[in-house]
Amino acid sequence: WSDLATTVSANWLDAFSQDFKRRVLSLFAYDFRAFSPSLALSIVSPKVQFGSATKDLEEKGGDKDQDTPAGLAVPGDGAEAAGKEPAASTSLTTTQLAEYLTQYDMKRLEMYGRNLVDYHIIVDLLPTLARLYFLQRLPVTLSYGQAAILLSLGLQHKDVTKVTEELNLPSNQVLALFNKAMRKVSNYLRQLQEKAVESSMAKTKDVTLLPTAQGLDEELEEGAAELSEQLKEKRDELLKSISVSQFAIKGTDQEWEATLGKSSNPTMISVKSSNAEPEPKKRKEAPQQAKEKGVWGVKEKGSRNWSQVVARTA
Repeated sequence: WSDLATTVSANWLDAFSQDFKRRVLSLFAYDFRAFSPSLALSIVSPKVQFGSATKDLEEKGGDKDQDTPAGLAVPGDGAEAAGKEPAASTSLTTTQLAEYLTQYDMKRLEMYGRNLVDYHIIVDLLPTLARLYFLQRLPVTLSYGQAAILLSLGLQHKDVTKVTEELNLPSNQVLALFNKAMRKVSNYLRQLQEKAVESSMAKTKDVTLLPTAQGLDEELEEGAAELSEQLKEKRDELLKSISVSQFAIKGTDQEWEATLGKSSNPTMISVKSSNAEPEPKKRKEAPQQAKEKGVWGVKEKGSRNWSQVVARTA
């Protein structure tokens, strides 16, 4: 029973602490805006140090500035700063991010992190980003100076002049720390979106390349042999379809010996063919030949019609 009571008490205390922090963060915009940055940070006791969740972002995004202004007291004994990582369920997801920030807001934040626009362009985003950060929805490692500036500008709605007076820092240094903090936030949000896109893509499969069982030269030789066989088959089919008997040389061996023996270096030889020569086609008889045979057609003088006179010869 003692373990059960301790567990229930611990869970109740965590829920009470989270509810208190939410209400205080909302009240910073009202009467609590008069609180100094040191007092405000001691109330919310923010977690400014995170583990492996933001190491890559610090290396890519830039710096590891952890300087604390002289007039700012570090809240607590560092137990919150060295605490455990927030639960995965409390971290911001891409679906939840779309409910707070649009793509245009992300672009403006990225442009400010690259020093392309003035900080006035992202002033409307500071309340949302500050609330997400102090509720540990944005696990970005910031220095206490950067956390104090984010709280003063985003939750207490103070101007840069008022922040420089309370932190006892020049305005250019305040803006430099603020720019570095927004750059880390922008890098984390961009990496969050990239991971979501990567998880939605098809997973790549590892392909193991094995050596082929047949070398290149052997494969070429085999292909050449197959091609030669195909050409040979086509040639045989072509020869079978053509009758070559008409090109056969006639004559017996005795006739060839008799013909070749007539001259030592013959330029032209002739051998009598054994095939009977085809009879020449009969040509049509010319008019003169027909006349000689006695058949001729003439036109009688003074007659309108043709008459045929047939002369018979004995």
